Amino acid sequence: MKKFFLSFIIVIIASGFAISGCKETRGGLKGSAVLKEAGRELPDIVITEPRFVGDGKILKVSPIELAGLTFNDIDAIYWTNNRGGSGIAEGTINWRIRGVDLQPGNNTLTISAKDRSTGRMYRTELKVTYMP
Repeated sequence: MKKFFLSFIIVIIASGFAISGCKETRGGLKGSAVLKEAGRELPDIVITEPRFVGDGKILKVSPIELAGLTFNDIDAIYWTNNRGGSGIAEGTINWRIRGVDLQPGNNTLTISAKDRSTGRMYRTELKVTYMP
């Protein structure tokens, strides 16, 4: 029983040192993470759908639906396809564009938003290849 009790005490003491060490390390990491986040600039327009979200994807269906988010005081969201087609999205902060027709080959979809207070235009693009 003495052996068990002694082992138990050693484990508690060792745990105390490990926990106090973690607190110091964690505090140091937390400070650096905050500094990195403060210096990072978020994009003004984010495309969240289609779910693959990335240039160069091959699609086998058309029309598609686009959706996303904006982070400014936006007047309206506009879209164009370099292969033909354009329109206005539904919504502003959470926006959605239904029925975007793709043409066979490379399509560049441009999403534009106009800041209501400054008049500044923001843009983002999504490049997809439509292969029916």
